[in-house]
Amino acid sequence: MSRDGHVYTGRNFDFDPTWRERLPDLGVVVVMNPDGSDFGIAGPAMIGVLNSFGDMMNSGGLFMQTNNADPLLGNFLYSKQQSIFNVMTNVAIDYASLEEMDEVVPGVHANHPMMWLSATANDACYYEMDKTRAVRAVPEEPGITARANAVMAPEWGISPKMPDRVGLFSPVRRQHFLDHFKLDPSTNDDAKMRKYLNKEMWLPDGTISDGSASILGTFPNGEVTVWQVVSKPAELMMWIRFPTKSSWLELDLKRYFTMT
Repeated sequence: MSRDGHVYTGRNFDFDPTWRERLPDLGVVVVMNPDGSDFGIAGPAMIGVLNSFGDMMNSGGLFMQTNNADPLLGNFLYSKQQSIFNVMTNVAIDYASLEEMDEVVPGVHANHPMMWLSATANDACYYEMDKTRAVRAVPEEPGITARANAVMAPEWGISPKMPDRVGLFSPVRRQHFLDHFKLDPSTNDDAKMRKYLNKEMWLPDGTISDGSASILGTFPNGEVTVWQVVSKPAELMMWIRFPTKSSWLELDLKRYFTMT
């Protein structure tokens, strides 16, 4: 569902407001072209981080994103399992297609309930994961898919509650996103995605807006959107914004990747 048939992704990363306040001093975009690897990788991170990305793209045009799925099993970590972020980084330096993802990801055991988005130039899917299995979630309809913090695959036997506060109002935010981009798919591109993510979800009177999914001001439980990422894997392009701290930063990763 886009103007040119290519995949575009958009994402809000929500966390404690202290993260947003620290980003001007600690926020970086890491680009690596490691020896002995098939692909270079890039993504937003904090200074010192080399293997823990919430959003990343490799030089083969694979974009990946993780999002927690607390309602699946609760907010806790399995200490005897490898960090899912480390696993994702390892996958990014070796693979670049959804066919490969379908072979690799089902064998991954997450140390935390997670959604794992894999997107390429012309296709994308979510893997919903706990510590014992990964379910590939089939897009709800051809050409578009979305998640927030609630799993959707029927295999889990979990019906997301709507429209209550579970998972940072996830069902509402997910539906807003889908409704906006289904309305006129011929206009869907990176500029439209960025414009949409610029909209605040919470109105001054404390009610939810009629279509936004971004927490740019103050959220009732304290979490806010710390950074936002838009990508176009077909052209190795990423756009990153730190709300209240920066405008949209355009990254043409072809300039920085030395590996293809």
